[in-house]
Amino acid sequence: MVTTISFDSSTRPIYTHLEPIVDLILQHGNELARPYRWGENRSGFFCFLAKPIDFDLIESTFVLPETVRLVRSEGSVECDVTWATIKGGMALGV
Repeated sequence: MVTTISFDSSTRPIYTHLEPIVDLILQHGNELARPYRWGENRSGFFCFLAKPIDFDLIESTFVLPETVRLVRSEGSVECDVTWATIKGGMALGV
């Protein structure tokens, strides 16, 4: 079954539409690279994962809006509306 990811500007936090992607990745063996799930810096919200992102898994599970990009060269999933990013292959740390 393929699930459609959609962004609703009235939903908070603004990265809520990316949560199913994080859930899927974690359920398939990845882990958080920080003690928290989402952080925020001047560039926006971010979720750091310890292992590389399985882009094929995401593509086979979700239909993504044009504003959510799989950036294989950067190892990330990025939202062009909210500036929220899921980044894989990050060193475990604090």
